[in-house]
Amino acid sequence: MKINHLIILGLLTVATSLNASDIALTITNTSGGTTNTSGWSSGFAFTVSETISVTELGKFDHEGDGLGGTDVGLYNVGTGALLASASLVGASFELTTGPRAYFATLTTPVELVTGTEYAIMAVTNSGENIVWGRGSTFASEITLVQGRANSGSTLTGTYAQTHTNGTDAFSGGTFKYNVSGTPVGNVDVNVSTVAASPLAVPADGTTTSTITVTLMDSNSLAVANKTVSLAGSPAGASITPVSPTTNASGQATFTVSSGSSGTVVFTATDVTDSLVLSNTASVNFEELVVVGPVNAINSTVAASPASVAANGTATSTITVTLKDGSGNLIEGEGVTLGGSPSGTTISPAGAQTTDANGQAAFTVSSIHKFLC
Repeated sequence: MKINHLIILGLLTVATSLNASDIALTITNTSGGTTNTSGWSSGFAFTVSETISVTELGKFDHEGDGLGGTDVGLYNVGTGALLASASLVGASFELTTGPRAYFATLTTPVELVTGTEYAIMAVTNSGENIVWGRGSTFASEITLVQGRANSGSTLTGTYAQTHTNGTDAFSGGTFKYNVSGTPVGNVDVNVSTVAASPLAVPADGTTTSTITVTLMDSNSLAVANKTVSLAGSPAGASITPVSPTTNASGQATFTVSSGSSGTVVFTATDVTDSLVLSNTASVNFEELVVVGPVNAINSTVAASPASVAANGTATSTITVTLKDGSGNLIEGEGVTLGGSPSGTTISPAGAQTTDANGQAAFTVSSIHKFLC
């Protein structure tokens, strides 16, 4: 596994003092396009085949006469976020032949993951050339998406582009990186997981549970960019893909609902690799209960404790449980409590709303000795 690779753009002659295996881009010919430009940012968009850690940002000096523009930035193309930037003011070059490159070390390395498009862009000023069409071949961890350029004289706070080159990179920005950790392997059907939240929902055909499928390799590393499908047994549950392609965390999500009561077992398949996961997730679709009006006979009022000191401080808890004529608990009903004879302190004094157990609770105290 190579570490501390150097990605370069443009015409390059490798110095004999350098180890060619450490250079992530090979130039296969010396011909190509050249333009003299001022006030542009140029570079390339790319993806990575495994997680890498960017440690330095840099830029090429094609004429070997020093840098005009000195700012370079690394972007997440999808979100537009500027992940890191550097000024090359005061930097010294590191390549002694070909287009030499200047680098600045990042205070905090930036981790790049699979499944995301990134771009490296550097500002060029008057007298500096942008070149392309040099037959660039990238190292195994880097895949070129397009050459990218933006007609702006400064780095933008969010990613922008005005020109593209689909077959080669525009020269400009460059960076160094280290490969992070163990390369991600194939999906392991026994390590990958399927999880439901919540585990139970009403069988009303509307309320949903979220199924999260996490694809991992045998080392529990997330596997991105895989298409996932979901099936339920018994059949009949509605399955809606939310994000059926695994993200950088290896996760794909679905929502499920059903108008029929019962437990449904959900099984996930890695469609990309035709692999059925061993782990499953179960959701209990609970039968809807039609609740009738309050039935005074079935409903209860209970005190605990049944006897307390009449000192105005000691309290008893009165729990009111509301039920309908079939014994079903009634939620969301207002309850008030009164005492007879008068003189008892009841808290709270106003109405209480019954909870999911059909209950509303009060506390009572008194300085009088009586049964109420």
